[in-house]
Amino acid sequence: MNYLTTKPTRPALINGPSSVCANQTNITYTVTTEPGVTYTWKVPAGASIVSGQGTGTVVINWGASTGVLDVRPTNNCGFTQSRTMTVAVTCRLSDDLSSSVQLMPNPSNGQSILNFSTDPGIYQITISDVLGRTVLSKQSKNEQFPIDLNGQNAGLYLVAIRFEDGQQKVLRMIIE
Repeated sequence: MNYLTTKPTRPALINGPSSVCANQTNITYTVTTEPGVTYTWKVPAGASIVSGQGTGTVVINWGASTGVLDVRPTNNCGFTQSRTMTVAVTCRLSDDLSSSVQLMPNPSNGQSILNFSTDPGIYQITISDVLGRTVLSKQSKNEQFPIDLNGQNAGLYLVAIRFEDGQQKVLRMIIE
């Protein structure tokens, strides 16, 4: 008879990509397995386990954000410390996220809205005047970003949008 008499060993590492595209599907992660051990995987919000829960190999559909993948081995004697791996979202599956943004109305009286036609993830907005002075800098993740430059002089402003994957889009905003 073969009885388990010790807790399982903590996996040395999780094998699989540490960077993925937003909403990438069918990504495989594995750990070295032991007989009689169940592996419980946890994924961050927005990600989902397609198959393999309970085993040493799991297939995941990733979400839009960077997050932590966690696996905990368990057997009849108990469990050990889980192994984690940070998975970064470094690209997007769409061709060019920056092409999905519009500034409306433009020209304006200083009040405009940035509209994103797809989920932009986290982005940084920096608005500068033509001399390069920053007049507004904010971070957001909303599909609509209201811009209020009331009190600024009439003229040309540059609206720089930097996405979390490194893409950048610069729009011209005219205040009448």
